[in-house]
Amino acid sequence: MEISQARSLVTQVRHAHRLLEGFYERILPQLDKLASEAANANFRFWGSMEGEGIGKSTSKPSSRAAWSFLPLFQSFYCYQRGGQSEHAKQGDIVLYFRLNTDDAFIDAAPEAMDYDPHTGSSSLELHLYCYTKDAAYSWDDIAEEYPWAKHDVWTTQDQDYPEVACCVKRFSLETVIATPGDIHDWISSQLAHLPSKI
Repeated sequence: MEISQARSLVTQVRHAHRLLEGFYERILPQLDKLASEAANANFRFWGSMEGEGIGKSTSKPSSRAAWSFLPLFQSFYCYQRGGQSEHAKQGDIVLYFRLNTDDAFIDAAPEAMDYDPHTGSSSLELHLYCYTKDAAYSWDDIAEEYPWAKHDVWTTQDQDYPEVACCVKRFSLETVIATPGDIHDWISSQLAHLPSKI
């Protein structure tokens, strides 16, 4: 590679980083706003769904998958209303946003030079969980083992936790950016029809 090609590549990397920073500066506060305004829910935690994350590590970075250094490209953000005690109460709500900025990236994991950004899709999945009755556990006790919601209507899907009903809706990321009111309306509509029993 010649110096002019290397300079062009480094400039493209800087440009990509600045685009990503701008994107996250826009989308992350939008998630906070949606959770607060549509569900009156407070932020709890976030995490990466793919890769090994970027925390301090003794493994060589070159031995990791490249997407380990892109922790937000498939990530989740958890918000909660109620549930501040050791036992969940009827009506407690948990809301997860699952941000998927590029599903083709995971499926193919191509080299960056061969990657076509016009393939694949980007989405935001909203997973709502509601306690239909008081429970002897909190969401923190089951969060790691409770499955992601699979249905677009309120349903129970785990026999071990019959007190929890859930539903899910997937939106294109373009919709989230252009018309966040659609997401707000879906959350509000679901919460207006909370299941008392399923």
